[in-house]
Amino acid sequence: MEIMRESIFISAIRSFFKAFCAVLGIFFAFLPIGFFFYATSTSYDMPVKNKITIFPDVEGNKKILAANTPAIIRIDICGEIGKRNLNMTTIENQLAEIKERWITTTRAKGILLYINTPGGTVIDSDAIYRMLVHYKEKYKIPIHAYVDGLCASGGMYVACAASKIEASPTSIIGSIGSRFGPFFNITEVLNKWGIKALTITDGTNKDMLNPVRPWEKDEDKCLKAINHYVYQRFVDIVVANRKNLSKEKLIKEYGAQVFDAVKAAELGYIDNGNSCYELALKNLLKAAHVNEKAPYQVIGVKAKHNFISDLLEEKFSFLDKKSTNLFYYLYQP
Repeated sequence: MEIMRESIFISAIRSFFKAFCAVLGIFFAFLPIGFFFYATSTSYDMPVKNKITIFPDVEGNKKILAANTPAIIRIDICGEIGKRNLNMTTIENQLAEIKERWITTTRAKGILLYINTPGGTVIDSDAIYRMLVHYKEKYKIPIHAYVDGLCASGGMYVACAASKIEASPTSIIGSIGSRFGPFFNITEVLNKWGIKALTITDGTNKDMLNPVRPWEKDEDKCLKAINHYVYQRFVDIVVANRKNLSKEKLIKEYGAQVFDAVKAAELGYIDNGNSCYELALKNLLKAAHVNEKAPYQVIGVKAKHNFISDLLEEKFSFLDKKSTNLFYYLYQP
């Protein structure tokens, strides 16, 4: 009988490992398919669903309240702008849902931007800024920003949509600048190994900055002009919204440097560099004419993706076609 029990045990173990190996085999069989679809699709082709979260109020309460309770809507500007979880499409979807669920019912009284980002693409940063400004003006709703970590480059661009910007004292602020590149030229390496390359084009400078031939003088002139244009637009938007920040000093002295939050407030980048989340929320409640002692709700709206797509996004991010050859408002020391 003892031998029989041992045989059953060994058989069960063997069956378990067979089943485990089968599941593992199916996973690795579908992995190339997922790899293919990720590599051949854009980052934001599919509709983005939103996740609704209840955040603590000033007193730390997270209890779900009645549907007619005043609400502060929190939008997280966290991570690199232009990536899958934070781009013009995800923010557009979030704002559309906010309008449908809370603006039209007059429940939403203010929007808090919770910021921790190094910035990102020029296109997405500018689009998000313009959408927020339009939203604020159309629905007469105050927008404030709280920085908890990093508000650099494109993050500062987006933050300028807020009427008031506050930050924790250890946050880093600034990096007003733009970049495009880097570009590499491997002509000498190819010549050394006797390798030649041919690109067939029509149109002057169609293959500008081609890395496999010597670069001609001023062939990057149009790209420099675009980069200068987006830089000037960045500067103009910042100084238009940050009244205490000197445009002359920003261009000639501060440049694309970053500063601690206290120094940034002193220079005019933000309003308060020694704040906290609770204080920023209190100030927004005041601007929205909401009594902090009366019931209100802090509702977060985030882009939601499934586990598999997020896994593929992380593993194959080097294949993201939208991340190459773009103009950036990005702090990347």
